[in-house]
Amino acid sequence: MTLMNRLELILPAAEHEAAANDFKSEFFAQGETIIDGSGLLDQMNYPEWLEHAAKFRNGETEDSDWPPSTTFLVMRYPLDCQR
Repeated sequence: MTLMNRLELILPAAEHEAAANDFKSEFFAQGETIIDGSGLLDQMNYPEWLEHAAKFRNGETEDSDWPPSTTFLVMRYPLDCQR
């Protein structure tokens, strides 16, 4: 039997902290030290990273070599889940 899921891109928010920390822990437990594409999530605690991501989304990057950008989280839900 194949289980199908619905994937949803969402902007990160404070209520996603536990899930983001679990995600980081899974990477680090496998010996990974860098989470490519995470916008430095691997190098910051979640509240700091959330602020960092918001600044980049709002174009507040003038002191950086990075361009403005938006980082999304991918949330996985069962197909029958009503959100």
